[in-house]
Amino acid sequence: MKTARRILVGIAILLVIVLITVAPDSNAADNTSSPDTQVFVSEAVTPELSRPVRDIPPRTLEQTLNREINPIRNPGLFMDDLGLTGSNTTDQDPLVALSHMETGYTPSPIFTFEGLGTDGYTPPDTMGEVGPNHYVQMVNVSFAIYDKSGNVVQADTPYTDLFAGSGLTYCSSQNDGDPVVLWDSMADRWLLSQFAVSSSPEHMCVAISQTSDPTGAYYLYEFQVPDFPDYFKFGVWPDAYYMGTNTGYPNQYYAYAFDRDAMLAGLPATYQYSNGHPNFLL
Repeated sequence: MKTARRILVGIAILLVIVLITVAPDSNAADNTSSPDTQVFVSEAVTPELSRPVRDIPPRTLEQTLNREINPIRNPGLFMDDLGLTGSNTTDQDPLVALSHMETGYTPSPIFTFEGLGTDGYTPPDTMGEVGPNHYVQMVNVSFAIYDKSGNVVQADTPYTDLFAGSGLTYCSSQNDGDPVVLWDSMADRWLLSQFAVSSSPEHMCVAISQTSDPTGAYYLYEFQVPDFPDYFKFGVWPDAYYMGTNTGYPNQYYAYAFDRDAMLAGLPATYQYSNGHPNFLL
């Protein structure tokens, strides 16, 4: 009798387990309507090798322009708040009246020297990075290399000259600015970048130094991107070169991860990306 009772209890427990297993997921509809962010993978890009920078004749571009080289593509550009609620910069921050300016906390510069000019663009989007032995500066649309004493090692050089003769037609012909330079301290290498967006499709132009010497040759990558990569910013991490961009519309920021290992080795490289993010990714 006890054995029969145990069998019945066991069957009842088994039925409960089966019913729980096959019961419909109450969150299924929510999962369908709110899918996880989709990650896309690009086609592999084969790099070209540049001339050594030290062999590129420096030249100063004719400075005839005085404008933003690539104004933000925002439909609310001419609105007070650029179409973004709460971003009207003509309004005074109420906290300003509560603050006190303290000018004595910023130390004086230890060392100064003259860098690049504007190349005719306003603002010049000045970027610079310090490595073990060099300082590399970029502006729209040129770069220069200095030693740690401020002496010019490579004078004003248009970024497209780095890609000249590579066969990468977008990056060698469209000097569109918005530069970013990074020293990858983990690999002791340099990353120089700007975008090529004068025509469609749009591209990111990324140069990775072949060695630790920024005056040497670079692996040149011309990555086609899915949308206008405005205001892009790069970061170095062990597993990737990360990039955030702003297409110019609310909540349309992109996050990219470029194959750092392949790029450091001068091998074909891909990137992964997702979009629709808020701007904290920059």
